[in-house]
Amino acid sequence: MRTHRNSWSWLVLPVTLIAILLLAACGGSSDKPEAPAKGTKPISQVEARSILGELAQSATANDIAALCGRSATPQACEAKWQSAGEWAAFSAQAPELVESYVPGVSRLQGLNSTNDARVMVIKGVNGSGNEYQTEILVFRQKGGRTLVDDPIYWAVN
Repeated sequence: MRTHRNSWSWLVLPVTLIAILLLAACGGSSDKPEAPAKGTKPISQVEARSILGELAQSATANDIAALCGRSATPQACEAKWQSAGEWAAFSAQAPELVESYVPGVSRLQGLNSTNDARVMVIKGVNGSGNEYQTEILVFRQKGGRTLVDDPIYWAVN
């Protein structure tokens, strides 16, 4: 004796697999930043601009210790500064702030940070005449200190 099945039941598995594949493919490809975590007190744009000013001032004074002292990874900062041509590639012309936004939590993983952060997208021309556009992540560590992920903003990768 045959059991009667719905004529559409053979479609369930393929349609489900296609839906899962589409969700997986589109899940991480959005250009929009992810939403900040609940309870986040983002670093204000004024505070982030002030820190950018401090970075530019340290660079103008050729003070690598102060510049990389603002870095989450000072040794990596100094290595990037050396590979970027040290002060020869720095331009005293202040970078232009293109935009600023509050990043999602995943951007802060591994930084021993609170969720207080802001990303500044900046652009300019470095001392070698090369245009750059980059993002600087400004974040507050759990101890309260405000740092940046990459103070050598003028380096062209």
